[in-house]
Amino acid sequence: MASTNAKDMMFNMTGVDDLIRLLTRLKSDPDGFQRDWDNVPKPFVQRDRNTHSPFIPQSELLRSLDECKLCMIALEEVGKHVGKRIRFLRRIVTPFLVENGIKTMPDDVLSLVFEAGHRMTYGWEFGEAVSQTSKRFRQVSLRTPLLWTRISGGYSESQIQAFLSRSGQMDLEISTSLPYGLPNAALDVFFESLQGSSDRWSHLDLFENGADVSMGKLGLCHFPRLKSLSCRCLIDLRLWKAPLLTQILGNYANSPTITGLELQLTSFELSIEDVSLDVDGLASTLHSMPNLRHLSLELDCCEGILYDAIPGGLDARDPHSVHIETLRISIQGSTTRDVVAELYDALSYLSASTVEITLSRLTSDNPSAFFYDTSHAFFPYGSTISVVIVDTGNEDSWDEFYVLTEIVQNCKIVHTIHIDNLDAALVPPYSYSYNWKDYSNLQHLKVAYCTGVTASDLEDLVSNLMTAEAGYSFQSLEIIACRRISEGFFLNLCDEFGSRINLKWK
Repeated sequence: MASTNAKDMMFNMTGVDDLIRLLTRLKSDPDGFQRDWDNVPKPFVQRDRNTHSPFIPQSELLRSLDECKLCMIALEEVGKHVGKRIRFLRRIVTPFLVENGIKTMPDDVLSLVFEAGHRMTYGWEFGEAVSQTSKRFRQVSLRTPLLWTRISGGYSESQIQAFLSRSGQMDLEISTSLPYGLPNAALDVFFESLQGSSDRWSHLDLFENGADVSMGKLGLCHFPRLKSLSCRCLIDLRLWKAPLLTQILGNYANSPTITGLELQLTSFELSIEDVSLDVDGLASTLHSMPNLRHLSLELDCCEGILYDAIPGGLDARDPHSVHIETLRISIQGSTTRDVVAELYDALSYLSASTVEITLSRLTSDNPSAFFYDTSHAFFPYGSTISVVIVDTGNEDSWDEFYVLTEIVQNCKIVHTIHIDNLDAALVPPYSYSYNWKDYSNLQHLKVAYCTGVTASDLEDLVSNLMTAEAGYSFQSLEIIACRRISEGFFLNLCDEFGSRINLKWK
C-alpha cells in the first residue's frame, strides 16, 4: 500500500522539458512568440510560390504537434498537483481567515450578513442557529429585527411574544403550518396570540382548512401591510381589506372567490388539481385583473373540462392584445392535451415578455401536442421562451418535432430561448430542407441537460447563423451538461467563432 501511495505522489516528468523551452521562448520574446504561435499554416498544402511564403513540410508540422501535446501533458500534470496543493492549503487556511474576519468585522456589518442569510433561507432556523453560535452572535442577532419576523403555527405563546418583541415594528411573515398531530383548534390560540400585530402582516401563508374561520372569529380582516397571500386551502376573501395585496398563490377549486381584490393584483399563481377544469370560470377571473403582470398556472392530472357557460359569455379579446411580464404554465401527470388546448385558447389574449412551459411526468405518449391550442396553432409567444421537460417522453415520442425550429418558425418576436432536459434533437437533420432565415432574430440560446442534442445540431446552427448575411443577430450560446457535447467539440467551436459570439460550456 505504501508503494502505491508513493507512486501516486510521483510527478510525471513527461513533456516538462518541452514546456520549459516553450515558456523560455515566451519570456524572452513575448511579441515574437505570439506572432509565430498564431501563424499556423494549412497542413500539407504548399503556399503559392509567388507570395514567397515558406513551405512547412509535413514532418515539421507533425513534430510541432507532438511538442504541443507533450506540453499539454506537462501542464495537466502540473495543474493537477498545484490544484491539490491549493485545496490542501485552502482547507487549512480558510477557518483562520473566517475567524479573523469575523473578529474584526464591526457589529453593524455582521448584522447585515445575518440579514442576507435570513433572506436566502426559509423559516426561522437561520436566526435560531446564529443566535446560539456564540455570545457575540446572540447579542448581534437580538439587535437584528429582521431575523425575528417569521412566525409559524408551531410556535409556543412565549416564542410568539418573543419574536413580536424582537422584530420591532418590521413587517411580519405569518404561516399557519401546524406540527403534525395538533388539532385545528390550535389555530384559534395561534391567531389570538397574533391578533394585536395584524397591522404588520406582510406575507400570510394559510396551510390549514378553517384558518379563515379562526381569523373571522377574531374579526381579523383588515391587513394594511399585506402584500402576498398564499392559500393552501379554500378561504373566503370577500370581507378582507388589504389595499397593498398584489400577489396571490393558491389552489384552484373551480370559480375561486377573490371578489374585491382583482383590480389590485399584479401576480397570480394557481395550482389546479381538479379532475375537471372550468376554463371559462378561470378566464373570467383573469379578465377581471387589469393590472396582472405575472401569471403562473400548474395543472396536475386535469383530465376534463367543465362547460358551465359564463352568463352573457366572455368578452372577446384579440390574440396577444394584453401585455404581461411573465407567463408560466406547468403541465403534469395525466393532464390531457384537450384540457391544455382549451386553456391555451383562453390565454391567447395575453402577450408575455417571458413564457415558460414545463411538461412534467406526462402520461401522454405524444408530448409535443402540449404546445398547441385547439386550432393547432403553436401557443408559446414571447421575446423569451423557456421549455422545461421533466421525466416526459423519449427520443421516439418527440419524432419529427424539433422544438427550437418550431419556436423560431411560429414566434417571430422571440430572441432568447432556453431548453432544459429535452431528449430529442433541436433542429431537423441536415438532409431536411429548411430556411435558416427563420433563426435570424435568435440572439441567445441556452441548452441544459439535453441528452438528445448532438454536436452536429450545434455545429449546423452556429455555422449557418455566423456565416449568414448581415441581419442575423446571434450573440450567445450556453451549453450545460449535455451528454453528447464534449469539451473538445466546444473548444473547437470557440476557436472558430469565439471572437464573435459569447460561448459558455459547463
